[in-house]
Amino acid sequence: VCGAAHARLLWGLDHFGWARTRFAERLGLPDTEPHEDLMAAMMRPTLERFGQDFAEELLVGQWTVDPTPQRLRLPADLRYVPVRWVPYNGAAAVPPWLRERPERPRVCLTLGVSGRKFFADDDVPVAGLLDAVAGLDIELVATLDRDQLAASRVEVPANVRTVDYLPLNLLLPTCSAIVHHGGAGT
Repeated sequence: VCGAAHARLLWGLDHFGWARTRFAERLGLPDTEPHEDLMAAMMRPTLERFGQDFAEELLVGQWTVDPTPQRLRLPADLRYVPVRWVPYNGAAAVPPWLRERPERPRVCLTLGVSGRKFFADDDVPVAGLLDAVAGLDIELVATLDRDQLAASRVEVPANVRTVDYLPLNLLLPTCSAIVHHGGAGT
């Protein structure tokens, strides 16, 4: 409306850009559904108030800033500007034990901070996870808070160190492996 540049900033795979590209391909094919772009139809009344017409650029921008490596991106007919993702979780105190070289392979277990906040009532098998590693020759650093530990009603094995929160950018360089829930922030 005002002529300013319009870009999108992604934090994960561009499912929307991919879907719009596929939709545009189908829209141009004869004898196929759909025959109309419902997104454009929905936006037209608002755009008309500002004297504008619908353009795909309104949805996907003139370019997209994307931290995903090119070979992992979903195919979309859009202009992408690559950016390198730099892990940073904010300022934090480094516990002394984290500065020391681990005596055994260190493994991180994280169920994600959002899991605590939004899915606290989910039945995450913390007890089963801790029992499964009890006999292994590893040091497990489990980012579990007091509530998660209390709900699991399990005795923490000797090879498990629990911490309420530890930035992953500090912990992971000392680890041989990570067990996580597959969240976007992890």
